[in-house]
Amino acid sequence: MNERVRPELLSRKAVVYVRQSNPHQAREHDESRRRQHALLEEAINMGFARVEEIVDDVGVSASLGSRREGFDRLLRDVGSGHVGCVFALESSRLARNGVDWHTLLEICACVGTMVKDADGLWDPREANDRLVLGIKGTVSEFEIGLLQRRAQESIVSLAARGEVVTNPPIGYIVNDNREFEKTPDAMVRAALDGVFEAFRRLGSLGGVLRELRAANAELPRYRRRQGCTRVVWDRPNASLVRCLLNNPTYAGIYVYGRTRCAVEVSEGRARKARQRRVPREQWRFVHDNHHEGYISAEEYEANQRRLADNRAGDSARGAARKGAALLSGLLRCAQCGKRLSVTYPRKNQITYLCAGGDAFGGESEHERFAFAGKELDEAVVDEVLAVLGPIGIEESLTGWERISDERRAHLKDLRESLEEARRREVAARLRFDAVDPANRAVAARLEQRWDDALLTVEQAAERLREAERERERLTDEERGRLIELACDVRAVWEHPATEIKQKKRIIRCVIKSIVIDRCLEKRRINAVIHWEGGVHTRLSVRALGTGVTRKALAPEQVEAIRVFATVFDDEQAARLLNRHGLLTGRGLTWTAERLYGVRRYHRIPACPSADRRYGTLAEVARRLNLGTSDVKRLIERGVLPAARPLPSGPYVIDFQDVELPGMQAAIAALGDDGQTDLFDRLPRDERNQSGKDVDFSDSMPTIEEEKDEHL
Repeated sequence: MNERVRPELLSRKAVVYVRQSNPHQAREHDESRRRQHALLEEAINMGFARVEEIVDDVGVSASLGSRREGFDRLLRDVGSGHVGCVFALESSRLARNGVDWHTLLEICACVGTMVKDADGLWDPREANDRLVLGIKGTVSEFEIGLLQRRAQESIVSLAARGEVVTNPPIGYIVNDNREFEKTPDAMVRAALDGVFEAFRRLGSLGGVLRELRAANAELPRYRRRQGCTRVVWDRPNASLVRCLLNNPTYAGIYVYGRTRCAVEVSEGRARKARQRRVPREQWRFVHDNHHEGYISAEEYEANQRRLADNRAGDSARGAARKGAALLSGLLRCAQCGKRLSVTYPRKNQITYLCAGGDAFGGESEHERFAFAGKELDEAVVDEVLAVLGPIGIEESLTGWERISDERRAHLKDLRESLEEARRREVAARLRFDAVDPANRAVAARLEQRWDDALLTVEQAAERLREAERERERLTDEERGRLIELACDVRAVWEHPATEIKQKKRIIRCVIKSIVIDRCLEKRRINAVIHWEGGVHTRLSVRALGTGVTRKALAPEQVEAIRVFATVFDDEQAARLLNRHGLLTGRGLTWTAERLYGVRRYHRIPACPSADRRYGTLAEVARRLNLGTSDVKRLIERGVLPAARPLPSGPYVIDFQDVELPGMQAAIAALGDDGQTDLFDRLPRDERNQSGKDVDFSDSMPTIEEEKDEHL
């Protein structure tokens, strides 16, 4: 028994702390583990009746920020006063950072626990021993820092030269020259090509995931355990697909420094946080064209921009979905800067909404507003088709050639995948044939693997058959038809086979954003289109409120019908509207029945058959015994009030206004200035008999004649 061990400490238990820095040391360095286990015998020889071994931290680093359950357990046991001595092979086994080391020494000094290593037995309560232990901890911390710095400098030097120092992602292997090259596994390559082709076609991560799951497809990934790496196939998930799309390695780019490990304070202690990605401008080394990629660098950049646009939030445009609103995600309010949301109150109705407020979180700067979106959608589509028309032919033919090249490469990968599946099926069958039938458990397991291999062959063959059914080359007739469609972009756009999501992606290719401002006085929506090339285009469409369809009549047209209903019946008013080129909300000409429907909807009374309060210019002229030109001059001088709902339409005058004070004096003034044509004062019958040619265009006499015939 060591003389320095106090008798009261022997009544407590001894704790042997065993640790190795990483799983590789735990697998390969058996001698270190045996030497640490030998401390159990040493503790018994010192006189401790109870000895406990802590092995929870085997394969765990002791540097700052590491989470060690075994060390936390050691601190709790020592703090409870039940530990007489802590045994460790050396101080570096207990801690590699000053915080943990001095925390342990402080607790040991408080409860009288001693520390034993290969150099001797130490009492933290004594000043000399505490000094030596402090130096040991400092040296241990400096040693790990020096080793880490040397290793990091070597890794950085290799990465700067473009040599691979990281594990390859699925689909790649590292060759003898420390370079990435594509895996020889054709099934893995075909699966990865399918993911990138699906995203190229669908444009969203969710769409790719749904398509893969609908096809019951599986995606490969590497499983690394105990120094062994193998390929496993799992059901697709969002995390796996996102990793494939975000990794620049698949674009032939070698990157070092995409992630960094941060240290956070948790429960009063420093803890290593998980690896966090850093912005691209902070990547340490980037080597373009480093190896063969599954996609080009340009396509990778386009994919990153598309993924950023698809993110939810006010700063992004969002993914193109199946909704009928073609401009969803592109519209922004000119007053607050926020993105307009879209709602569908009824079938075939679109409403864009700005909730109001400040884009920077301040107080509300304007009231919320909403408007029907069909008018704006159609106006923007007209602008887009006008831009796409000249380049339609060239892009169509180029796009078809690109699709043909991609299809041929895809067929090649599918054939290689089928050959690989057949090779694995043969290997599985041979293993099953070689097994002893008496060993039923092994035979059943091998039979299941053979069945899985047969199913994989069948699925690979079916995918190849489906791909081969598609036409690869265009016939002359199809090529001519393609050129015709390219010349008429609108026909392609309005074709039933053109999907809404495809239309949205086309619009987003040429338009960056659209700034919306409303003009309440004119009931208009003013829009500024920001094209991708930096050019701006201004548009203005009428603003329809919520609950109002674009087939509704304009307020000015409803007001005109309301005024005409005081003078004309439905048939006369319909002919009048048609002569002025006005149409219904559905683009049809007016009839008495359609006008009656409008009056009923807006609760406009019909023209009374007798005792009318309002009349036309000609009727007022007859009452006053004046010419129509005289009455018109009274209206122009502001003496006689009159309504004229259409710029070139008839006047509607209230008969009561004829009796206004001063009307007779105004009529007399017309005679005094010598401008009154006395012939116009004659009754109509007398004027017609005189043979004088009279112009009634301003007062619409033809309408009056139609009314007289009707009455």
